Amino acid sequence: MAPVFQLYRFWGEDGVWWRLLSANRRGLARSAESYPTAQSARAGLARVLADADSLELGVRLTAEHRWHWSLRLAGTVLVEGVGTQDRRARCVGTGRAFQVVAAGAPVEADVAVFRRPGRRPVELGPAR
Repeated sequence: MAPVFQLYRFWGEDGVWWRLLSANRRGLARSAESYPTAQSARAGLARVLADADSLELGVRLTAEHRWHWSLRLAGTVLVEGVGTQDRRARCVGTGRAFQVVAAGAPVEADVAVFRRPGRRPVELGPAR
């Protein structure tokens, strides 16, 4: 299975995000901000892909002394790496790999729905 983009939202919350999943379904990158609808998320992703070659790669050292990458256009962060790396060179390589892999990745048709850890479903009343 090849890398694929997935649109997703969180149960009980507004906003749709996109993320790039690897062939083994692990997150590689995600949108830096949510979009109001799935259609606008698809349009935002299309803009990122159209500008992929001109996006500026930035890396930063986290408080945990690990590296995190992002891609910017005119100073605005559009894409963020998922997770962190132990070495700066590995982080830079991961960010650059997004720019290469993303262009050929299809977008899944459905919007996935996830629960945030620790959030309980709305109580509907006493069980009978």
